[in-house]
Amino acid sequence: MEIVEARGLESGINGAILCNNLGNLQRRLGRMEEAAALYRRALEIKDALLPPGHVSRLKTLNNLSSCLNPKIPEEHQWTIL
Repeated sequence: MEIVEARGLESGINGAILCNNLGNLQRRLGRMEEAAALYRRALEIKDALLPPGHVSRLKTLNNLSSCLNPKIPEEHQWTIL
């Protein structure tokens, strides 16, 4: 989060993209709380700038849900063909 603030990106779309991407990194490192905080910040920014159904906003919501929900057992996952 400090990176975003230090670069003055905390309120623009580039800040939202940066927060989302940093959230992805934290999630891959297994740091779910840090990732969720970054995704929430990205959503705050996107909510102020984008319409509710915007694809970028929905992708960040999906990313956030992957941190908040336990892993879905394989037998309950959807298969995409």
